[in-house]
Amino acid sequence: MDEYKEKFKKSLLTTLLIYAILMIVLFTILLLVLIIWLIPPEQLLSELDGLLIMGGFVYSTCLIALLIRHYLKRKWAREEQ
Repeated sequence: MDEYKEKFKKSLLTTLLIYAILMIVLFTILLLVLIIWLIPPEQLLSELDGLLIMGGFVYSTCLIALLIRHYLKRKWAREEQ
């Protein structure tokens, strides 16, 4: 049972880290593509609110994933001692 629990802990921590890294990189690339190529400069100010809301949502989910990972890692380290 301990072997499965350790594998679960490790896979959960890895999944949270990979989610945060991938979402940050992919959304940053998406924002750059939108700003540089897809949205004309004269419409950029009118689209800024939507971009900020999308960015706030995606980046905050990454922050939440990293905070959960940090909390679980500390909790499990205390349990092992």
